[in-house]
Amino acid sequence: MFRLIYLLIGAMVLAAAFAWLASAPGTLSAVWHGYRIETSFAFLLVLVGVLIVAGIATYRFVKGTLGGPEAFFAYRRERRRRLGYSALTDGLIAIAAGDAVSARKLAGKAQGLLDEPGVTLLLKAQAAQLENNDGAAETSYKEMLAYPDTEFAGLRGLFGLAGRRGNREAALGYAKQAFALKPDTPWIAHALVELQSAAGQWADAAETVAQSAKTKLIASDVAKRQQAVLYTEQAIAADEAGQDEEARKWSEKALGLVPGLVPVVSIAAKYFKQSDKTWKAAEVIEAAWTVDPHPDLARLYEGLKEDADLKVRAKWLKGLADFNKDHMESRLLRARQDVKLKKWKAARRALRDLSDTYATARVCALMADIERGENPDEGDDADKVRQWLARAVTAPRDAHWLCETCGREAEAWSSVCGNCGAFDSLSWRVPELVNITPVSFDDLETEIEEKASAPEEAAPTPLPVVRIMTERQPLPSAGASTAETKEPSKVVVLPPIDDEVYGESVAAFPHDILEADEQESPTEVVAPTPENVQGRRKKDEPNEAVVLPPSPDDPGVVPLKKM
Repeated sequence: MFRLIYLLIGAMVLAAAFAWLASAPGTLSAVWHGYRIETSFAFLLVLVGVLIVAGIATYRFVKGTLGGPEAFFAYRRERRRRLGYSALTDGLIAIAAGDAVSARKLAGKAQGLLDEPGVTLLLKAQAAQLENNDGAAETSYKEMLAYPDTEFAGLRGLFGLAGRRGNREAALGYAKQAFALKPDTPWIAHALVELQSAAGQWADAAETVAQSAKTKLIASDVAKRQQAVLYTEQAIAADEAGQDEEARKWSEKALGLVPGLVPVVSIAAKYFKQSDKTWKAAEVIEAAWTVDPHPDLARLYEGLKEDADLKVRAKWLKGLADFNKDHMESRLLRARQDVKLKKWKAARRALRDLSDTYATARVCALMADIERGENPDEGDDADKVRQWLARAVTAPRDAHWLCETCGREAEAWSSVCGNCGAFDSLSWRVPELVNITPVSFDDLETEIEEKASAPEEAAPTPLPVVRIMTERQPLPSAGASTAETKEPSKVVVLPPIDDEVYGESVAAFPHDILEADEQESPTEVVAPTPENVQGRRKKDEPNEAVVLPPSPDDPGVVPLKKM
């Protein structure tokens, strides 16, 4: 609209100008080389305009003729560039959409059109990976290393391929190169520490952590924790190699950063005790207990008074529990010492609400000991003792080493998870609480009856492996029948728990059975069958099933699970 108005205004101005020229007569004359030229002023203006237009046209014609080839090739290059970037964009979209075939074709097209090998090689590598062609992807990534702008991306790709193949040595090499290029990249710093730790390169891993802390990739408190973990590994390695001075040095450095690391506390306490610095060993154990109580710390602390009598050791361990009074481990430790001293009411007070809110296997074992101690005449036949022992079968797990990354548990502490390889992921904690219905003795007997009456063609769930142990009676002689034995055997079903400190003779074990077990070797491990279960029920006096927590050195016993 406005353009039309401007055009009309311009036409009107030109018309007015021509009308003014036409209405203003006049002549112009010029003499040049003897020639006299006369014309009107309007004609002169038109002639000048024509000459200007002709000059411009001539200039453009000459320029176009001389620069034609260059302009043609420039146009061709620009067109190829546009087509190449279009193919590159479409290839990236195909990768995002999971179209491996189209991505590979578009990658080849982009490589043929564009003179930018780094970008096109990246597209080719991504397309090859989408097709699970690791060989082609590796070739492309290695070619990317020749170009500065894609070298880091190539190293990242090669690192990922090495990880997929499980080649930790190659992955470590690529991680080191990538960290040298860009040390301020979080993922490569974290991966390098994990790989160096998995390879046992503790000093190199500590240097990586220190450098990452300087560049603010990790917080200072996290860096201190990781440094302490790496010092602990160095202390353990030196201790195993018999390098006492090195082990002491690294353990003290680790304790200076994080006082609650159980493995390094045990090493430091060992060397302090050897140097007759029992007070110093007690000091580091107490500091660790204040931060994070652990059963191993109690074992170490008790070892400092191994020559003392029962009352002195009990008082000594209660003093350790006072450093973190409300913690579950402290309450269990205090209750165990009261059980040893036969202070049943004090032991019950120490457990307080644990027996109702979170009765773990150890809590159940201690409560069974308390009930047995308060009613010694009834022995293991007391209803409350039987109930607590039955609850131990399905009681929640006690604290153990658990990987925060993959959720797998470990038998012992390590800086690297043996399952997923995560660094500093093991923590001593209780598993998530689950709703578990305690199994009573009636339920256990019902399960046995159901198994005994099940038809042969049915495939019943296998019963737990048990161990037949005698209770202070002589083994039957050859040819003697089981019915002639004065005392019946006891079926001992052992749930998993490792407890040495919280009872020299494991709290939940009836002491008469323990003593017999120490003196006499048990018979071979067998599993109950419907035949021997039914045969056992035909006797006048049935066997007594006693559910007990396990001995730490009894790996062959499987815990009974509710079916």
